[in-house]
Amino acid sequence: MTSIMNKIYLNEAIDELGLSSKPKIRVLEEIINLPDLPLYFDTTIDGTEATGYEVIEESEEISYALVDGSPPQPIMGKQKKVIEAHALQPDDDYWIAINHFESNGIQYCPVDDSGVKLNPATLRLDDFYFDLAEFNKSRKVHDNLPPYLDLNSERYAPEIDLAIQLHKSIQIDGDWHSMSNKVDKVEAWFDKNRNGEEVSEARLKMFSVMIKGKQNK
Repeated sequence: MTSIMNKIYLNEAIDELGLSSKPKIRVLEEIINLPDLPLYFDTTIDGTEATGYEVIEESEEISYALVDGSPPQPIMGKQKKVIEAHALQPDDDYWIAINHFESNGIQYCPVDDSGVKLNPATLRLDDFYFDLAEFNKSRKVHDNLPPYLDLNSERYAPEIDLAIQLHKSIQIDGDWHSMSNKVDKVEAWFDKNRNGEEVSEARLKMFSVMIKGKQNK
């Protein structure tokens, strides 16, 4: 393993984890949003101070509106942490679109000139890296994963993996607590974490049943 200034860049991390032969878009979606392994970038991008955004549905289109947004400013500095992002493959290349990030302890969202609508900052994979010590620590944990949660295993079960992620977010972390309908919570999770992935009503209902706690019986 090579590293530069205690960094391991995203493509190299994928190689180190033995994931190069897997569908890259799915690998990227999994690895860039790992809760125990922050992803960083140094590139200056425009953003406004914000702790998040709400999704507003207008007709069949989805637009993102920031809460208390203001006109964007260049956010400089090293080791900006990705809070939320998703992978893109517009042609034969891969990109990462950043929706929410942190710099020097302050959270930001990339926005349009008005500061109202989310305008994801799109960067190449080469711009992203992990802290080497954090990567090695996380790798030790993931080396002990059961085969149904291990992306490298032939027994990997993506639906079980998704159900566990949903359970942690909705049941443990209390995300979307203001929503009373479990199916709506699951749909909101997919909108935020699996941007662009179409999910059938039947699949949403299946996951809502899988993550029900004792209090929901």
